[in-house]
Amino acid sequence: MSTSTIGIDIGTSAIKGALLSESGEILATFTRSTALDRPSPNEVVFSSDRCYEILCEVLQALTKTEKAGRIRAVTLSGATGDTLLLDKDGIPLLPTIHWMDTRTMEDPSIDPPGISTAEIYQISGWPWSRVFPLAHLAWLKAHQADAYRQAHRVGMNLTYQYYRLCGAWAIDPSTATTFYLQNQQRQKWHQPYLDWLGLQNRQLPELRPSGNCIGRISRQAASETGLSESCAVVLGTFDHPSAARGAGVTQRGDLLLSLGTSWVGFYPVKNREAALKQNMLVDPFLSGENGPWGAMFSLAKAGEKLNEALQLTYPDASSATVRHDRIEHDLRQVLNGEVSDNPATTMIRELVGAMHEKMKTFSLQGITADRIVLVGGPSANKAIVDLFRKIMGKPIQIAPSSGHSGAVGAARLAAKGISL
Repeated sequence: MSTSTIGIDIGTSAIKGALLSESGEILATFTRSTALDRPSPNEVVFSSDRCYEILCEVLQALTKTEKAGRIRAVTLSGATGDTLLLDKDGIPLLPTIHWMDTRTMEDPSIDPPGISTAEIYQISGWPWSRVFPLAHLAWLKAHQADAYRQAHRVGMNLTYQYYRLCGAWAIDPSTATTFYLQNQQRQKWHQPYLDWLGLQNRQLPELRPSGNCIGRISRQAASETGLSESCAVVLGTFDHPSAARGAGVTQRGDLLLSLGTSWVGFYPVKNREAALKQNMLVDPFLSGENGPWGAMFSLAKAGEKLNEALQLTYPDASSATVRHDRIEHDLRQVLNGEVSDNPATTMIRELVGAMHEKMKTFSLQGITADRIVLVGGPSANKAIVDLFRKIMGKPIQIAPSSGHSGAVGAARLAAKGISL
C-alpha cells in the first residue's frame, strides 16, 4: 500500500492542508476558512476549540483522497503569537488572544520590570512588543487574575491543537520563539521571565525539536479526523519557516516573499547576530542541523490593508474571481502607463515598494537575495507578480505550491519525523 504524510498550515483566515506522497508529490490540498472574533474595538480573539473542529474538517477531506494510501504522519505549522490558558481538565479558560488584539498596547504597567527591550530581543530573537504572549500573560495576570490562577497549562493555539490530536503538551523552538518565554539559543524556557510571570515549567509545553514525533493520534482524535491511531504526530514550525521549506527556500542567497495577513520576507542567513543587528525577526530554522538561521522582516497587517483597499475599489465584485480579474486588468493598465491609480492599485504599489526598500537596506548590510520566491494569494495574480519584477529588477519565481507552501513544508517535516 502506498503511504503519505499530511501537513497543516493554521493561518489567520484559513486552515490549509496538503497531502504528500512518499516521494514528495503533492497529491491533494484542501482549505477551510476561519474567522476571528472582535467583541470590542480593541479585542481580537478566537476559539481554539472551533479551530480544532475546522482542522478536523480539513483532515477528514484529505484522508478521503483516493491516492492517500496509509497516512503515516501529520505535522502542524501556523501563524502563532497567540495566548491560551487551560484548566486542569484541558479546557480553555478564556478565548485565545490573537496577536492583533490591542488591549495590551497602551498599558505600560505590563512591561517587564528591570528588563531592557534589548535584553528581551537578545534572549527571544524577536523585538519586545505588547501584542505577543509575554505581554498577554502579564496583562492576564493583572486583569484576569482568577483565570490566570486557575491555569494548569499555558500555551498557544498550535500547542492546543497538538494536545487535542495526541494528548502531548509540546512545542518546537520555532513556534516557541513567538511565545517570547524561550531562550532561543539554548532552546530552554527562560527562568527570569517565568519568575516574573509566576509560572512553573510544568505549566508550559515541553520544548522538543521541529520534526520530532510527540505521539500518535488518540482514539478520540481518530474518530474526529479520519486518521488512524497509528498515525504519528510530528512537531512543525512557525508559518514562514514552514513555507520556506515548502517553497525550497533553504540556502543563503534565497529569499521567500510571503503575501498573507502580513507581508513577510524570509532570508536564510549564516548567523543569528547578523539578523539581530538589522532588527529582524529571528527563527532557529535549520540551525539545529548546522544550517542557516531564518531572518524575517514584516509589513504587519499588509494583507488587511490591501483587502480594505480592494473593498473600497471594487465594492460590487460578485466573487473573488471577479475581483482577481479586475485587479489584473487595472494593474496591467497602470504598468502600461495607460490610466491613473485607483485605491487598490495604489496600495499594491506602495506595499511592493515598501518591501523593496527593506530589501535594499538589508542588502547594504550583506543580507542579499540572488533567488526570490513568491508565495501567498496575491502571487496568483500575474500583474502583481510583474509589478514585483519591475520594481525589484530581478527574476521572481512562483512556488509550485504557492497557496499551500506552509502546509507542504509541514508535510515534509512529517516525513522527516517518521524517518528518524
